[in-house]
Amino acid sequence: MIAAPEYIDALARIVLAGRPPNSPQMNCLTHPHAPDLMIVAGPGSGKTTVLVLRALRHVIVDGVLPENIIITTFTNKAAAEIRSRLITWGIQLLDHFKQVAIQRKDDQLARHLALCDVNGFMTGTLDSLCEKWNARMRHQGEVPPVMIETFAARQIFSRSVFGAIYRDPANKVVLDDLLASYTWEQKPPDSQGEAVEVAKLMVDRLVQDLADVDKFATAPGPHAQARKLIAKCLRDLHALMRTRGQYDFALLEAEFLRKLKDPVLRAKIEMPKVLLIDEYQDTNPLQEAIYFNLAALGNASVTIVGDDDQALYRFRGATVELFRDFQHRFTTATGRATPAMEYLVDNYRSTESIVNFCNTFIGNDPNFLPARVSPPKPAIIASGGNKAKQVPILGMFRASPDALATGLADLIHTVFRGGGYAIPGSGTTLRASEDGGDCADAVLMAHSVAEFSRPFMGNPPKAKLPWLLRDQLAARGVSVFNPRGRALKDIPQIRQMLGLVCLCIDPDQTLLDGMAMYGNSKREMAAWRVDARAFVARNPVPNTPRTLASYVNAWRTGVPQAADMRMWPQEWPILDLLYKLLAWFPEFQHLPEFQVYLEAITRSATQATAFSPYQGRLMREEPHFTRSRESVLRDILAPIAEDVVDVDEDLLTYLPRNHLNVMTIHQSKGLEFPLVIVDVGVDFSINSPAQRFKRFPKAASNVARMEDDLQDYAEVGALRTQRSALDRTFEDLIRLYYVAYSRPQTALLLVGHTNLLKYTTTIQNVATFWRQSGTWPWQQGTPAPGKKPPASVSGFGIVEI
Repeated sequence: MIAAPEYIDALARIVLAGRPPNSPQMNCLTHPHAPDLMIVAGPGSGKTTVLVLRALRHVIVDGVLPENIIITTFTNKAAAEIRSRLITWGIQLLDHFKQVAIQRKDDQLARHLALCDVNGFMTGTLDSLCEKWNARMRHQGEVPPVMIETFAARQIFSRSVFGAIYRDPANKVVLDDLLASYTWEQKPPDSQGEAVEVAKLMVDRLVQDLADVDKFATAPGPHAQARKLIAKCLRDLHALMRTRGQYDFALLEAEFLRKLKDPVLRAKIEMPKVLLIDEYQDTNPLQEAIYFNLAALGNASVTIVGDDDQALYRFRGATVELFRDFQHRFTTATGRATPAMEYLVDNYRSTESIVNFCNTFIGNDPNFLPARVSPPKPAIIASGGNKAKQVPILGMFRASPDALATGLADLIHTVFRGGGYAIPGSGTTLRASEDGGDCADAVLMAHSVAEFSRPFMGNPPKAKLPWLLRDQLAARGVSVFNPRGRALKDIPQIRQMLGLVCLCIDPDQTLLDGMAMYGNSKREMAAWRVDARAFVARNPVPNTPRTLASYVNAWRTGVPQAADMRMWPQEWPILDLLYKLLAWFPEFQHLPEFQVYLEAITRSATQATAFSPYQGRLMREEPHFTRSRESVLRDILAPIAEDVVDVDEDLLTYLPRNHLNVMTIHQSKGLEFPLVIVDVGVDFSINSPAQRFKRFPKAASNVARMEDDLQDYAEVGALRTQRSALDRTFEDLIRLYYVAYSRPQTALLLVGHTNLLKYTTTIQNVATFWRQSGTWPWQQGTPAPGKKPPASVSGFGIVEI
């Protein structure tokens, strides 16, 4: 095989354009097949590059075939990027070393490289790989597994398992008492829909935590009866789904772990010789167990990459403590030597001012430091081409969301459509790149991207910054891409189109009125019908040779319009009806946001096949005529009315170049932009208790409370609760804003309400460097007590614009 130094020399020349890896990267790439390796990779440190080149090192230096190497990451987009680099760089390096083998007459190397196919690497999310493995690991006659969406799994849980239990008044009382601990307001669920959501979250957490369900169900003490009912729901749900061959994310992974322990089924897949795991800080105990079992069964070399400071997904069951304590846990589980640890600290993404700001923020609160990887983590270092750019950290604080939206719209228009914005006192001008720069090079990030508040006490919803900014930018000819800004059910064109579906399949609303639904589903669909009638009355184009009214009437009467259709079909797919209605909605054909919405609607229809008896087909003859239409109302439209159908995460990262991006901080994970605008509190004009969970919690989050309540039933409980529930809640908020602050390449702009910076403010906010102890360095560093502190006084270097 090729020696590691020769491999490094080749990749520096062929892949890295003559630039050798830095010293920490070199350590990761030259680290041998054993012992295992833990890489703590700071933001912008080239972790994907290192992961891919380490995978290729295993092929070229260690002699492992690509098909024996597994690489997992957190999203499909990240997996696609890894696969792309493996193919591009792999072909170049393999071709080079094939020539080396010929020149040296090294037959062994030549034979090995001839067998190497760069398409053979197994890459993907762990869920996607578990789906493939489960399909192979089946007993004869066993139903093949089918992966279903989260909302489809929720519908199955609600209708086939939880609903019947919850409708029993005695059960409802005890379940509401338990579930109240995990609702946002810590009060009993408002509806069966909310109860389903919280109960399913608890069921999934029991699975993800590898909890002892029997112990959970039989333990004495508070909520004993409710725990028995939740355990029954879990067992009944999984039994039903296994019978159908349908799996949600939690059961899919649990099933694979179970099959791994069955020698007969395990023999149907080949154990990996190398396992490389990206974003390990967002791993849960079930996933950890899968990785540890794969490592032990195949004696696979393991490399994990992650950063505890960028852990964001505790609410999905992720446990950052698994990454922090990986070395000890891995050694205990496998009996192998302690994995080596390497730090990647050179940041190639951001300017020095941004890197310094991030280091100051993550080290600001002394109470956070014990939660980080130890020994104490080194600070990240500005090392890339952007390092020398003299752009200070910027701040725009205004007295109202309207004023802030106007200021931001002016800035964005000036930067990307005008001559650029000259930063006061800096000699630097922010302007779009001459090489195709456009509005997609900027992003507004926020805790929430909702464009309107919820209606309250009969008052209409109030416009929030994302909507106000959309409106201001539209007046300047700039579009916004924010598919998550409004629930599908609230978007006028969707209301009209789905209302037309209702008019077509239930003309006089008889079916809807006779159906039992929980929540506001019936009220929403009835309102859609009103919107649809108003839309039809406007006679939208195309209105020749037939109008929309005539099309709806054809459905009402069952008389075909088309000359070549002599009679109404025996069955009509609901998707066909939806696609025909698109003719009257050009937005779905031309606007990026609406294409995302359309995908969500069609996914609702296709996923209904998992639980709907008619699978989205409208039948002609009774009794199926009525039942099939009721099925569409209940199984396809009601989930949208209940707001449980979300847009596809993967579609949100393919961004239109001429639109300003608006996204949640969670959504921004793994992305980078030249200009990042972070909302640190535009709505925080007063010290409202209702907003504390977004800025300075006084109580533990519902996720942390659930972790505490389940600690006695899972091995991970003791590890998690080394830090209090309130500490963990604060730490998650610190990590959230650290991720936001580390996304920009060139410019970071913090935006918020002016009241956040008043010397006497009572609006405590982690994002503006308040510490959990209640102290505030900005205030402490003020040279003139009683006045607003210049942000630069405390070393944060913020220039207000």
